[in-house]
Amino acid sequence: MKGFEKSPLERPLISATVFPMSQVAELLKEASKLDPLDRAELVSSLLEDLDPRPHWVPDEEVFRRLEDLKSGRVKGLSEEEFREACGRS
Repeated sequence: MKGFEKSPLERPLISATVFPMSQVAELLKEASKLDPLDRAELVSSLLEDLDPRPHWVPDEEVFRRLEDLKSGRVKGLSEEEFREACGRS
């Protein structure tokens, strides 16, 4: 099919100057003003809308993981390490 030789990620993007700021861009701009806890709640809510399976973890699992961190059995990541691991450094 003509026009589908490249994946969507390889196709050139349309310049943002041609169209006004998108609704998503406006939402992102406003969301960036939220405090970290509200931003985390927003992200969690949006993810649940995309995936109907709940992102719920039983309390026992939370306490076990917390104890693993406190005891040193596992090592947490710094924010910088986390961002790097996600490819956002």
